[in-house]
Amino acid sequence: MRWLVLTILVWGAALAGGPVRPAMDASAVDAGVVTPMKEGEYRTWHPNGQLAEVRRYVDGREAGLQQSWTPEGVLYLNYEVRNGRRYGLVNSRPCAPVEDESTLPFYGDRSFTPSWTPVPHSVTDHLASDTPFLDQSGQAFTPGTLKGRVHVVSFIFTQCAAICPPLVASLKKVQAATDVALVSYSVDPANDSVAVLGEFGHARGIDPARWQLLTGTREGVHTVARDLYFADDEGMRQTLANPNTFLHTEKLVLIDTEGRIRGVYNGTQPFEIQKLLEDLRALMP
Repeated sequence: MRWLVLTILVWGAALAGGPVRPAMDASAVDAGVVTPMKEGEYRTWHPNGQLAEVRRYVDGREAGLQQSWTPEGVLYLNYEVRNGRRYGLVNSRPCAPVEDESTLPFYGDRSFTPSWTPVPHSVTDHLASDTPFLDQSGQAFTPGTLKGRVHVVSFIFTQCAAICPPLVASLKKVQAATDVALVSYSVDPANDSVAVLGEFGHARGIDPARWQLLTGTREGVHTVARDLYFADDEGMRQTLANPNTFLHTEKLVLIDTEGRIRGVYNGTQPFEIQKLLEDLRALMP
């Protein structure tokens, strides 16, 4: 069911009680990057009074923080536009040439609100960074062992027939194109033993020296997904709560040498993988 929204333009000082311009059709807000709007901030509300969207434009293009909420107040779009590139919870195709790709934002909480200054959260210094796992070669692993290395994190399981095949195919492109460390946590550790992960990796040309497939406990993978990588979306929560359900996130999470989250990508979308490769070039000399 489509949400009915009321759209009101808030112009400049309107946030402080300035004039409010006439309502516009909600489709104008979502129609694309270039719109009839030239400057300013636009807000829409759900019929229950809950704020639905905040959109900001400069010269008819998205600029700054863009946000959307469900009628229940759940934030589901939360990204910032800089130089035509979207950073944050939604990373879609760049809408204009990027002038400077040398700077990536930081993400310090599960809202994935971009920060342009370093944040305290570090996946390699967190209390949960000593959560134990084993890789496909039987070697001990903890998230903290990756401190000082740029790496990309994903969540898979070997019997997955939906998200995992395109996700693994995308990560193989990353393996072939870069020297970055790849880490894939199994969300089905009861079935994905060291031997099973070893066979899975060998059959798919996964280099164990650079791409670690990890197994542990459900509690362990839940802890790192929730507390380190903010990857415990609804699919992940259902998987970890129900042993007979295997749904999980398609997110790929980019981590810098200090353990800070610098990017989040949909691993099943080719243009997202292209952006990941571009961002890796910015982080890795």
